[in-house]
Amino acid sequence: MIDFASIPYEERLWWDDEEHWVSMAVELLSSYVQPGERVAIIWGNYAMPTVLMPADVAVRHARDILDAGPHFWIHPLGGSVLIECLIDGQVTIVRIPSG
Repeated sequence: MIDFASIPYEERLWWDDEEHWVSMAVELLSSYVQPGERVAIIWGNYAMPTVLMPADVAVRHARDILDAGPHFWIHPLGGSVLIECLIDGQVTIVRIPSG
């Protein structure tokens, strides 16, 4: 588990409502995910399964992802970032330490 308090973050953003989250998701995924790459969506609730999908599908379903549980992480498979989305609207992007 990554201790977010001990790793300097790349970016910290805030979303205000669902519409703002959708536009932010488009920007984040286009900035941190290569075209055609898949992402893992991991919710903070163990009852929710982790879902793998192409990034463009995640963008199209950004509102559904938020509605399913507003505390989740997005990890581009093969990438080195983790995007944490919290219920209060905070979004933190960190580089995953290697080794």
